Amino acid sequence: MNNEYFEVELISPRSPSYIYNNKRYKKLSDNVREYKAVDPFAATYNKTLLKWESVVQRLLATLTNEATDRILKYSNTKAKVSYREIDFIAQPSKDELIFCELKLKENFRENLGSKASGWAQLNKALNIAHNKFQQLSGLSICVDMSHVYGIKTKATVFDYCRFSELTNYFCKPSKSNKTLWLNSKEIAYLAVKHELLTLKEVNNIKVQFNEYKNPLSIIDDKYIKKVNSPFQGLIKLKVNSSTHYKKIN
Repeated sequence: MNNEYFEVELISPRSPSYIYNNKRYKKLSDNVREYKAVDPFAATYNKTLLKWESVVQRLLATLTNEATDRILKYSNTKAKVSYREIDFIAQPSKDELIFCELKLKENFRENLGSKASGWAQLNKALNIAHNKFQQLSGLSICVDMSHVYGIKTKATVFDYCRFSELTNYFCKPSKSNKTLWLNSKEIAYLAVKHELLTLKEVNNIKVQFNEYKNPLSIIDDKYIKKVNSPFQGLIKLKVNSSTHYKKIN
């Protein structure tokens, strides 16, 4: 396995080479999906999640100095240039960097694997970046979204790190693979306070989550009451789908 990396540097997400690279991969991806059906509910929901991730990034920037160049650019012995996006990079001092992986999770889980927690991605990025940056550490930050989704959480109040307490982890980086959990209710409150989200947007994510999980839930029964309607079967599907979702959760 090749563990040697060269020309390691952090560049801006607006770097022309990075933008070109993304466009190239998007084109390849679009060609693969050309004849595949698109789920509009999943597309809307995923777009909203990206916005929430951006909100968390902007909130974190209120607690610590942010290194805005957060695209890790590097090459290996084959001289192939590659890129890895770091969700957020805290820079407590001139020579110190903390790579942060952000995960929006449907519900709290006490034990997460390295991939689910983001540490698989972090360890790879840290291994590459250590070739250039000496004072380097990582931090996984998971947000329990169950509160804004309107579903029961598996967490207690003691399982969460208060948002303001993150400064402790930015000032004194952990040497272990630390994973912290944030309460989405607190994130929503701060997002509205800082005018990063509106109350309507906070409420909408619950609707979009339900539509993503159970698309038939949007069917209004009053429009499907005719005995000979070809949509009569959808009522049963709607009920069965809703019951199935409740059993799973």
